[in-house]
Amino acid sequence: MFAGIGGFRTGLTRAGGFRCVGHCEIDKYANASYEAIYEPGKEERYYHDATKIDPADLPDFDLLCGGFPCQTFSIAGRRKGFDDTRGTLFFEIARLAQSKRPSYLLLENVPGLLSHDKGRTFSVILATLNDLGYRVEWMVLNSKHFGVPQSRRRLFLICYLDPRCAGKIFPVFGTGGKALIQVLGGSQGSRVYDADGIACTQTAGAGGVGGKTGLYIIPQDRPFVDLCAGEARQTEAARCLTARYGQTTLSNHRAERSGVLLIKAYHTDRGDTARTKIIVPDSAHGTNPASAAVCGLKVVEVKSLDDGTIDIDALRPLLDDTVAGIMMTNPNTLGLFETRIPEIAEMVHACGGLLYYDGANFNPLLGKVRPGDMGFDIMHLNLHKTFSTPHGGGGPGSGPVGVAAHLAECLPDLKVSRGDDGLLHTVRTPEAAGRISGFMGNFGVLMRAYAYILMLGKQNIRMAGPLTTLNANYIKESLKDCYKLPIPSVCKHEFVFDGLADKSTGITTLDIAKRLLDYGFHAPTIYFPLLFHQAIMIEPTETESKETIDEFIDVMRRIAKEAVEKPEALREAPLTTPVRRLDETTAAKHPILTFKELQQC
Repeated sequence: MFAGIGGFRTGLTRAGGFRCVGHCEIDKYANASYEAIYEPGKEERYYHDATKIDPADLPDFDLLCGGFPCQTFSIAGRRKGFDDTRGTLFFEIARLAQSKRPSYLLLENVPGLLSHDKGRTFSVILATLNDLGYRVEWMVLNSKHFGVPQSRRRLFLICYLDPRCAGKIFPVFGTGGKALIQVLGGSQGSRVYDADGIACTQTAGAGGVGGKTGLYIIPQDRPFVDLCAGEARQTEAARCLTARYGQTTLSNHRAERSGVLLIKAYHTDRGDTARTKIIVPDSAHGTNPASAAVCGLKVVEVKSLDDGTIDIDALRPLLDDTVAGIMMTNPNTLGLFETRIPEIAEMVHACGGLLYYDGANFNPLLGKVRPGDMGFDIMHLNLHKTFSTPHGGGGPGSGPVGVAAHLAECLPDLKVSRGDDGLLHTVRTPEAAGRISGFMGNFGVLMRAYAYILMLGKQNIRMAGPLTTLNANYIKESLKDCYKLPIPSVCKHEFVFDGLADKSTGITTLDIAKRLLDYGFHAPTIYFPLLFHQAIMIEPTETESKETIDEFIDVMRRIAKEAVEKPEALREAPLTTPVRRLDETTAAKHPILTFKELQQC
């Protein structure tokens, strides 16, 4: 696409193993040069105008390359973006990718694309590619770092369908080069981070209730206070991306990042500065690798077995004296208890690393087990998951960090202790892993968690885990004949279906989610975790009644029947809501991100 005189083709030809099956170039002089250089035969098809390409006329191909026009995004031009016809030609790439589903996309543009319209343009491109099912990584590279006698900075995007491709190419380090902005794939979409540790944000493919949380923005007049390995510092505001759905808050994941910094501080205090790696399971929540990355640690992924638990044999060769620790969720993101956790703890501790417990799924273990007894050294607790507080998601969120006794001195400042006068004082220690801004957390959220605990009482709170586990397994067993159950074992508080059992209908998880709205149910988390292409994560709470659960089961069975008997109803759903299924293509091309913009429509 937009072949010019064939720069992409030259590079791929030199790399070897590629055969060009077609090219598109509207400029007759550029195309004349292309044909003179490469002498394409009849087997290579030529397309004059990208907007007039019929996908049915395209041959099959594995890789689509495109240096879509950059003039409208370049700082050297007027930067009209999508208001310029040239700026919309990216969507021709998206159109063909949607139809032909090539395994890979390799795209190029000017670095100014990242900052155009305060990041809105790039967020639209990311969202569009995400909706097509592509994971995206990007990096700004300069030709001078790769033996070329010129200085030419360009933004390169690599897009792929297979999640196993993650991290195989980027970051690329040439002489003096570094990744400016990067994406780390995760089980709830991908997390965007800045190599300088500016922010940990979330792409449009997020999970959670409703999903698609969007990208986060830092308002220009309110710089983000970053938690770093020293005093808190204010960072630049201009390098974050604008929210796809108008979100204007920042999710910082302070508790999780604090835990990672504790690991760094522990090893630093011991003079063990070579420990720069964090091991993360491939099923992990995306905040795990992102938090590690923004704290300056290299993320190493360990694969899972077919039963959804960590592959011990795959973990063993990863453990050496460069490993700072391992981040785990238990039960894991699939709702499965890691039965070999004592063995994992012994292996990690033997190599000098620490165990980090992401407490997102602690709910089913509440009152049943202590993380310290399982071998964990550090834990953060998600109050919204365990004690019924509002979800974090950019809104009010809070959660404590707990450590084993040998890490107590590394807890971030400020610490609270009782002095000789009997009063409480804030203190600092030289061993602390920096300082947390707003270390007291969100008072309103903490009070709600406290009220929930008092309401249940010491005995009743022990029933939260068994009840949510019972609810999850009841739904799973009631629907497994209609929906594909990739891991049939007993789950804890949540489980995952991989779409319908009958794949011949062509009905997707998105269709199911939309149809649930017609029956009065908000859809559960979809397309998460990414281990399963059509994932539906069902996570009933301990407070749901059997009547509500039975109604949900009945509706899910009804939808599975409709997928066979009247699939058009699912493809057009929702049919009864005030707003029907949105035109996502138009929304991507012309997003309305603020109330002011809506008033102008």
